Amino acid sequence: QIVWQAKYRAWGAVEKLVVNEVEQNLRFQGQYFDVETGLHYNTFRYYDPEIGRFTTQDPIGLLGGENLYQYAPNTQSWIDALGLACDKWTVSSHKANKSAVKGKKLGLDSHHVGQKDLMKDLVEGYDPATGPAMLVPKVGHTSLKGNLGVVSRSKINPTTRLPFTSARDVLARDIKELRRVYPEVPNTKLQELIQLNKSMYPEMR
Repeated sequence: QIVWQAKYRAWGAVEKLVVNEVEQNLRFQGQYFDVETGLHYNTFRYYDPEIGRFTTQDPIGLLGGENLYQYAPNTQSWIDALGLACDKWTVSSHKANKSAVKGKKLGLDSHHVGQKDLMKDLVEGYDPATGPAMLVPKVGHTSLKGNLGVVSRSKINPTTRLPFTSARDVLARDIKELRRVYPEVPNTKLQELIQLNKSMYPEMR
């Protein structure tokens, strides 16, 4: 016997209560309906199913991604039923990217852009865990990609032939290296990396 049944909209709002014989406040995974506010409580913050966004910033900050209010990109097309999806060229924090590929044989590495060993000396308060990174193929990152080798980790600026003194120059070198080793990398993803660095570090602006 069915005692509660509802039809949902794409972002989790109840469109119609088909059967409502008992009070049932569970909504999308991890969410609990708050009758007083009409919002869904989601562990540490509230979610508004009418607009598909959280009402406050992500408590873990940029570790969860650069959009601090995002719930999901698109709940009708962005699905991962088995929890195995992980896209090459994904831009996020190093910690988030590393976690996404952990235990999966996807042939992908999380690559810091700009290079962490240089950034920690050129950017105040730099944390490698939250540093901008991209998921790249292991071949070209930790193993040689034919005559292209691997992305450079040199501490010497190829333009001046002296040690790097600018975080902007490090980022420019790293973007150029990604294009050299992975010519198929989308420009939109490289722009995303650049913008993420600029949004996080004053030294990049």
